[in-house]
Amino acid sequence: MDFKTIVTQRYNAKKFDGSRTDEARLRELLDIIRYAPSADNLQPWKIKVIGDRETLDRLVPATLPFNQERIKTCSHLLLFCTDKDLESHWARLEQAMKNAGRPDEEIRHMGGVAKMIMGRPPGERLNRSQWDVFLAVGNAVNGAQALGIDASLMGGFNANEYARILGLPENLVPTLLVALGKAADSPPPKVRFSRDEIFF
Repeated sequence: MDFKTIVTQRYNAKKFDGSRTDEARLRELLDIIRYAPSADNLQPWKIKVIGDRETLDRLVPATLPFNQERIKTCSHLLLFCTDKDLESHWARLEQAMKNAGRPDEEIRHMGGVAKMIMGRPPGERLNRSQWDVFLAVGNAVNGAQALGIDASLMGGFNANEYARILGLPENLVPTLLVALGKAADSPPPKVRFSRDEIFF
């Protein structure tokens, strides 16, 4: 399937049939997500993969009513979190770059950029990191389509309740959900603005 077909045929499933997504395809999708673009390569995301029915059922009340059916019927739910602990991301990235034999000058440059980002006010740091999380979500929904997995992107949930139920550490901010499975509904005709309305 070419990329244009993937993005034009992808849609947000509203209900799944409850069947399980096989682990091999799920692992493939996780790798596709892992390779998402990231500004300055800090990769400030952590993604909780939830596939057990008991945990999914506990999350239903913390999800807005119009999204609850997706949680009830999906195979897996991906909770995309923004990681506020950029310092640990830089430390791991710096070591990974050294292990990969990247030039010292490049590592120093990246370290300077990371220090500048980490020196910003907390709200600005979080906002900037969330931009990267949105890119990872784009890989998730398009990657799922490419692998024949139906997906549903959702922002309608109580982030604080999700964090409490899942026992997330304080540095992780629940940001977006992607439910995965086999759709039990059909895509409506896609509605998009024309080129003339978008590009100028």
